[in-house]
Amino acid sequence: MKHRRDKKKILILSALTIICIGLFLFQGLNSRNFDYNISRRIPKIIAMCLTGTSIAVS
Repeated sequence: MKHRRDKKKILILSALTIICIGLFLFQGLNSRNFDYNISRRIPKIIAMCLTGTSIAVS
């Protein structure tokens, strides 16, 4: 039973993470600044994910 609860918690946290990433990527964008801002925001997301994973593993 505990395994199912843990799996459910991880799925909920993963969904919330994906929603937050989507909000960060697309908030405040329009057609004029889309390319520039996406090219700036994606490396930030990758860096945050790598840092969070490194902290979690260590």
